[in-house]
Amino acid sequence: TWACLILIVSGLVSFISLSRLSLTFDEVKYAPAGYDFLHSREVRIDQEAPPLAKALVSLPLFLLDVRVPEVHPQLDRIGFGSGWQFFFRNNVPAPKLTFYGRITSVLAGLVLALILFVWAKRSFGPEAALICCFFFLTEPLFRAMTALGTTDIFIACFIAVSYYFLEGSSQRKKLSIELILS
Repeated sequence: TWACLILIVSGLVSFISLSRLSLTFDEVKYAPAGYDFLHSREVRIDQEAPPLAKALVSLPLFLLDVRVPEVHPQLDRIGFGSGWQFFFRNNVPAPKLTFYGRITSVLAGLVLALILFVWAKRSFGPEAALICCFFFLTEPLFRAMTALGTTDIFIACFIAVSYYFLEGSSQRKKLSIELILS
């Protein structure tokens, strides 16, 4: 259908643009913090935010031969000390680390678009859902959030999924798995 085509084109455009963008300030701390968390099972780098979104950002890095970042207690409370070393003193070049660190952000953005499409279709019908999906996927803030390996798109996706399931359970007026998931 048209929605699938729009999602595929949007995903391809996002993946093509990933390698054209340089590393941003926040990305320096999220991928190393997530990688270190998944490797050590401790939150040692960037203790400002919960580790789930950072771990999702760093998942594709396990496909590479990446060194675990060194932890510097004075510098790593907010994550920048190890982050710079992770990206620029690793055996994998920084552009490749940056690209792989952004893959899951694109996927989370597509999941968010799919949830919005299904939600709009359930609430307003297929035509409104297609319009919603199109405008959402072409919105500049969405394009920016999915092109960077930061936690923003994951938080937006988690919130949308929670509201989707919460609304589904409230329409049935009973405790269900949807309420528990939200």
